[in-house]
Amino acid sequence: MQLCVWAMRQWFRAAVDGPCVCHVISGAFGIAGVARAAVPFHVAMRTLHGNARIPLQFGSIGRPSITETEALIVEAAAAAAQGRTGDLRAVARGLVFPDMAAVLARSLASVAVVFAEADLTRPGWRPDP
Repeated sequence: MQLCVWAMRQWFRAAVDGPCVCHVISGAFGIAGVARAAVPFHVAMRTLHGNARIPLQFGSIGRPSITETEALIVEAAAAAAQGRTGDLRAVARGLVFPDMAAVLARSLASVAVVFAEADLTRPGWRPDP
């Protein structure tokens, strides 16, 4: 899930700074063999960015630990990969407004499936900063 955390941090940094990060995320996902996850990842991040129920906190790119927000998203993705759809939906409902929770849950589930197929749920993989 290190790639997922790295990508979230890149995406939100770009959302604040202004430049589009789509090509960076898509390129990293392609190198990691999970290019199919790029579109649902962007949908999930846009959904979070525009519909958050809680203040979102993402760490800096080099931060060695994850934030509570990042942990919630990783937990949602893990729940999706393990078929725990109820847990996935509960996390999504806690992160975004009710009308967008299903969008977030579907997007995270799509990302999780591709990551699981590529075995990126194991520790140790790190993109270049």
